[in-house]
Amino acid sequence: MTRKRYIKLLMACGFPRNDCQEAAQAVRVTECSYQDDMKDWLSAFRCRRIFNRTNEGLEELSRCIDILQQALGVE
Repeated sequence: MTRKRYIKLLMACGFPRNDCQEAAQAVRVTECSYQDDMKDWLSAFRCRRIFNRTNEGLEELSRCIDILQQALGVE
């Protein structure tokens, strides 16, 4: 996955461009792959959806999960 694709996927999940660029820089510094980090984002969104005590934001989390699952080709 390219840096540009990584940033665009995070932006599609509702994050501001500057925050996405900082996240991409952090991935580069830690020498992790963008794809592995995106899988971590997906796991985090799934956990937030599971432990969400209210229905507030549930639709947004589900949308982000769908976007990342499609991009990563996982279920």
